[in-house]
Amino acid sequence: MELYILIIHFFQLNISMSTKNLPQYKFRKWKDNHTKVLEDDEIFKYVKPTFTTNELYSVFNKIMKPVFPHMDRHRTKTYFHLRFDNSDMGLRKFFNSVRGFDDPSDLDTYAEKFTNTYILPTGKLYYFLINEESGRTGDPEDYYHVYKFLPNDTSLLNPIQEKIMEEWPGIHNLSFSMMSPGSILSWHTDEHFAARYHHVIEKDNDEPSMVFKRKGDEEVTNISAIPGDCYIANVKIPHCVLPCKSTRIHLLGCLPEEKLTSLYNKEDVEPKQKDSRHGFLVKENTTWTEWAKKI
Repeated sequence: MELYILIIHFFQLNISMSTKNLPQYKFRKWKDNHTKVLEDDEIFKYVKPTFTTNELYSVFNKIMKPVFPHMDRHRTKTYFHLRFDNSDMGLRKFFNSVRGFDDPSDLDTYAEKFTNTYILPTGKLYYFLINEESGRTGDPEDYYHVYKFLPNDTSLLNPIQEKIMEEWPGIHNLSFSMMSPGSILSWHTDEHFAARYHHVIEKDNDEPSMVFKRKGDEEVTNISAIPGDCYIANVKIPHCVLPCKSTRIHLLGCLPEEKLTSLYNKEDVEPKQKDSRHGFLVKENTTWTEWAKKI
């Protein structure tokens, strides 16, 4: 509950809902050599969409229509990812990728306590419960029902991925992301990311797309994006998503820094923990609630 109160508190701190700048398309494109797309303290910038919102929404719905009956998308705090890459990393690696770290202490218990797997006619649906125990949220009221779907047929997704990768070489982890009405994302950071790509497909027009709190700033900064807008965001800066008034759907893609690695090296016989976006929680033995007190 403390994180939720903190979100509302920042929302009330004279948040400027000023009209956003017109999109600027002259930016340094992210290359294989990890050229910057944002300065270290730059929060976001609008970029030109690669596809229309209707095109993306149509593909999302065609793939998800047979999947929705198998998940409770109307439950508050439900989050969903439709992955463009349908390779199956396995339950443990997906679980760690959702929470952003590996904690060997739950290796023998996590599957039964926090996960489920559904084999559907059109693909595999993973479910993960991320809460105070499994995700180090530090608050019993801060929890997330997370679904990941791996489609058997990616023929509708491949043209989208190919075109976006042409414009953003090296972008990875493309996915459609959906949040149910009433869901939030509490204050957090995503370490070792150069930026994250967002195309807003569906959301209400009242709440900001994301809220950021940059070090030294007295006020928070909103990204007041609406459906059809596309932007890249510096997710190393503390950010959150306020309670959704309606379903929130984005197309996401990750632009990593060179030092970001997977949780495991493929050649490791025994998995070893690597730098990851939330790995500091384990290294410092802390929680998101404790971390949020410092921003």
